[in-house]
Amino acid sequence: MSELEFARYKTFTTEYFPNSPVTNSGITRKIYNVVQHNIDFMKLLDSVDSEADRERKNLYKTYYLLNLRVLYHLSSNDPFIDGVIIRAIVENLLRLATSLLKFESRNIIDLSFSDMKDALESKGFQHRYREFYENLCNYFGTYSKDVHGENVYRLSEQEFLVSIRKDKDEEHLNKLFRVYSKLNELMIPFFLKEISTKQKDLTVGNLSKILSLVGEGNYELFCSK
Repeated sequence: MSELEFARYKTFTTEYFPNSPVTNSGITRKIYNVVQHNIDFMKLLDSVDSEADRERKNLYKTYYLLNLRVLYHLSSNDPFIDGVIIRAIVENLLRLATSLLKFESRNIIDLSFSDMKDALESKGFQHRYREFYENLCNYFGTYSKDVHGENVYRLSEQEFLVSIRKDKDEEHLNKLFRVYSKLNELMIPFFLKEISTKQKDLTVGNLSKILSLVGEGNYELFCSK
């Protein structure tokens, strides 16, 4: 990502979160880079997916809007909010995977986690993309604890207010970076392989964008299907 883009982001966070201990952390740049990459990749998919119906297009949009919230809330320094957003992103990826594997359902957005898991397993997702499947299920379970409020009371009110204003939890920030990096690593080959769009369907400009975003290995995976 360009220095100018990150400089704008840092200006924004400094203005709206002036006392945040996260803004000047070295790991913040790494998180920004991988999350922005995820946003750019999903926007590109949205633009080239020739079979995307309205529901899938909404899922693409939801994905990159959720990732924008990652960047917005990062400087709030609140692990609870971070966990809730990760859970929402993982659920969105499960819905997109269900859509791409052509599970017959008119309303994928209404499927429960159990329904999506069954649908994906019926298509062999757990075997063909074992690591992606296992990580999605593990993250969904782990961060559902935040959604259901299980981790809210681990600090007193005073401890919480002090922590989000003054404490920089490098371990937590590194964990966020690992989660978003792992999702990036695993989702790109899945989407490039399962999207119906092929190399012959795209302009040279779009092919160049794909190569720039995903690297030679993943680009070859897309072109060879």
